[in-house]
Amino acid sequence: MAASLRACPDDRLPHVAQAVLGSEPLPAAERIDLQDVMWLGHHYVEIPGRTRRELAKDFDLSDHLIYPDRFLALLGRLWDLGEDEFSVWGMEPAGSQARHYRRQAAAQT
Repeated sequence: MAASLRACPDDRLPHVAQAVLGSEPLPAAERIDLQDVMWLGHHYVEIPGRTRRELAKDFDLSDHLIYPDRFLALLGRLWDLGEDEFSVWGMEPAGSQARHYRRQAAAQT
């Protein structure tokens, strides 16, 4: 693979990177690094931290908390949660955390 990448013309590398992102399940840190390189020089709109926090407060996550494994998988596709995604959030192991979320969801209905 390394030899193929070295032989690839520079103007084709973004296409190769896009194909890798679309077909290979990369660890979050590697995926984010590859995306960062691909997006260099592209314009983007920066969203201030305050706006992000206000949006996060307004999201209704109750439907997502019923399936915490799916929710964490979604977050893992967006951010690098590290090796132990539960420790990032101060959570317990998946089994007990899933039971906790199910109890919370049941109490809300």
